[in-house]
Amino acid sequence: MFLIKKNMINKLETSNKFTPTRETISLILEDYGIKVFKFTLITTGIANTTIVISARRKKYILRVYAQHRKKNTEILFEINFQNYLRINGTPVPEVYLNKNGKYVTRLKTGKLYWQSLLMDFVPGTNNTKHTPRLIKDLAIIQARMHILGTRFKSKIKRKEKSWKKLEDYYAVYVKNYSKCSIQEKEFIFRAKKFAYEINVKLPFGYNHLDLDLDGNVIVENNRIRGVVDFDDLSYSPVVVCFGYSLWNVLHDEGIIGMNLYRKHYEAVRPLGKNEVSVLPHVILFRNYEIGALRFYKTGDPSCLARPLEIEREVKRMINKL
Repeated sequence: MFLIKKNMINKLETSNKFTPTRETISLILEDYGIKVFKFTLITTGIANTTIVISARRKKYILRVYAQHRKKNTEILFEINFQNYLRINGTPVPEVYLNKNGKYVTRLKTGKLYWQSLLMDFVPGTNNTKHTPRLIKDLAIIQARMHILGTRFKSKIKRKEKSWKKLEDYYAVYVKNYSKCSIQEKEFIFRAKKFAYEINVKLPFGYNHLDLDLDGNVIVENNRIRGVVDFDDLSYSPVVVCFGYSLWNVLHDEGIIGMNLYRKHYEAVRPLGKNEVSVLPHVILFRNYEIGALRFYKTGDPSCLARPLEIEREVKRMINKL
């Protein structure tokens, strides 16, 4: 079972993204009673289109989903979860209802229908360098989100499939090794073969699964202003979401930074014994996943230099268990 969505490669190569123009944006904003506005395209991202809207003396974010990206029910579930987090103190931007009392606004262009959301603009920047303050704040926010994500399951009636295995998806698409050294080639082979069975007794909850300072956390003046982009929201083992974030800190700040993040996290939500034993394997999986993804996207084997270092570091952790 692949736990990375099987349309991820399509997400990377999709050509069915929304192309914003003043006319099409105006048609969407009519549903919010906004007629006078300015707009700036931030990025088309991996799949969705994100636009800053300036109107009514404030700023908003307009997100338009790529074609066939998500069902309305999936988008609405994400919004409900975000609302739950926000009312419980998590810095998540508010999504606005349109004039019809709906969160999702649809636009038809030709034969295509586009889904869009209008939400609060969070001032600040992403892709931020870790500082001790940000490490502490993000670890605490994540721990609280994990507690809330576990509680959220008990508040809804929704049947979810259990995660069964951490297993490669990206590396299988790598075919050309002509530029790789033996070490780099063997790293991709290990990524292809990696498989780790999930203990069904692990704590599960609804998790962000992409919480880091590389894009989904907005920072201003060394403070976290917002957590955004719940596109990967999944009912999953809590330790997997935590391990993914730990990998990011380990990648950027090394063992000391990773241990500091874990210390602050566990001050709020201590790990169970079974989570402690699983954690290094999750970090190793994330390392293979991101390493293979980088190489798949760039074709440049030099991007594997840090993943190779991390692989050695994490294997030492596993050997100490």
